[in-house]
Amino acid sequence: MKKCKLLLCVIAVFSLSTMMTAQSIQVLSPNGGEAWRMETLRDIIWSSSGIESGQFQITLWKEGSNLGVIATGLPCTQHSYAWNAGRLASGGLVPAGSGYTIKIRLLGETVNDFSDAPFSIESDAPNIRCESMRAIGWDYTFLPSTFGAGDTVTIHYHLMNDSASTAGPFQVGLRVGGTIVDRNAVAELGNGDEIAGRFTWTAVCGVPVEIVADCDDTVAESNEGDNIMTDPGLTCSQPNLIVWNASFSGTDPEHAKAGLNYR
Repeated sequence: MKKCKLLLCVIAVFSLSTMMTAQSIQVLSPNGGEAWRMETLRDIIWSSSGIESGQFQITLWKEGSNLGVIATGLPCTQHSYAWNAGRLASGGLVPAGSGYTIKIRLLGETVNDFSDAPFSIESDAPNIRCESMRAIGWDYTFLPSTFGAGDTVTIHYHLMNDSASTAGPFQVGLRVGGTIVDRNAVAELGNGDEIAGRFTWTAVCGVPVEIVADCDDTVAESNEGDNIMTDPGLTCSQPNLIVWNASFSGTDPEHAKAGLNYR
């Protein structure tokens, strides 16, 4: 009789253990490498095995830290959830960035699964980037690259919007010595679009010259740090006044920018 009771106990423990180890959850998406744009509907997808009752909970994690609940109380028969990417159940919105993972668990149990690798959440804001501002050539900026005070210089620029959202309207500014001296209006710059333009400037030496996209900060961008560009190779020669003797000459090739030479 004792042997029967022991055998029944062993069978019961084995059956319970088998039932417990048979339960599993597997995150299918996002499972690593995805780039989901902020506040767009994306399907969180998972599979499960051996789970016939209970409820699922989905949480968002970043680099080992639990940021909060995405959804909870989902029936065990449900295996996908339409997520407004970046939005938590509390109403909060996480910042754009990388290193995010999803955890799905069975409430009240230990069975759970994480994304195998991190995914990223991208900002939905536009990003206007000053793509080129260099010297001489078709897509260069300053013609000529070496100029003197008072010379007329043509400044070319090339912008692009490298985000999924349209930017505009905004102004492109020519900034000289920290002051915007001229502006060009841009009505709209769409997803991946590029635009070229130019300014004409009467050169002043000894001051920084910059192209500033969205110079009035009218567009909220995902990256405000790539709107400004200058050309470090620019050379501006100052007028040079030389007194050699009492005779006047303005033809000295070594001082063509001098404006006034004396001999």
